[in-house]
Amino acid sequence: MDKKQFTDYFLERFILEFSELTFSKVSELHISLSDLEGLKSDIFLENAYGDYLSEYKNIEAITQDRINQLKNQASRNASVNSSNIFPVLKPLSFLDNVRKQLGETNNSDGDLSMVFHKLNEDIFIFYVFNTQESMNFVLQEDLDKLNINASDIRKIAVENLEEHFSKIDVSIKRMEYPGKGNIFLLSTDKNYEASALLSAMLWNKKILPVKGDFVAFVPTRSMLLVVGSKDTQGIQDASTVATQGYEEIGYSISPYGYLKKDDQWIRFDS
Repeated sequence: MDKKQFTDYFLERFILEFSELTFSKVSELHISLSDLEGLKSDIFLENAYGDYLSEYKNIEAITQDRINQLKNQASRNASVNSSNIFPVLKPLSFLDNVRKQLGETNNSDGDLSMVFHKLNEDIFIFYVFNTQESMNFVLQEDLDKLNINASDIRKIAVENLEEHFSKIDVSIKRMEYPGKGNIFLLSTDKNYEASALLSAMLWNKKILPVKGDFVAFVPTRSMLLVVGSKDTQGIQDASTVATQGYEEIGYSISPYGYLKKDDQWIRFDS
């Protein structure tokens, strides 16, 4: 196929695949699309045509790749709503890896488009648009579109998280463990247990009757352990459980315990 035939082929496939979008040919290897709100964007096919000419992929694989890209973008656009913003905890290593990857692609400041705040020396708060199908990181351009200040996003995200918890099963139980420590384990949807660290509603001695100040462990995104700062055996047992979870379960965050001081979480030194 020449460039005209290639463009016409993609235009026809896009129209068949996305009945809710409007596509039009701008020029060879350039297609415009409009969504239901009238927002327009451009699709450039130079790279796809290059793959076609090099026979690196067959035409069906190339076409499906672009269709999948459009589907992913449409899904993300649909999720951009302030009520979908949730907080997620990530380790410092996650941020370092993002910066390294972007540096390798000569995009040295690209990571700055991801909205995040520092919780402490080990942990950062990132934000995602949460839907049943996916989690997409919140970017600065999303906040601009939603007219949200970066300083307000944590409050919005935590309120959404608490609303989410009110609609699903959340349990806080004393953990059965061979030691004599008093360890409490929060269980919910396997995605936002660690994020519950940010909810002020949780940190109440009536809910978590621990000895001393609250010490929390968030080894993975799906695990939140709470003990008291004066419970020596509990601290030891929770540390053992947290270290094992950090090493063996996916989406690891930190093996350390953190002491609650007002609104801050400081690494606990036993």
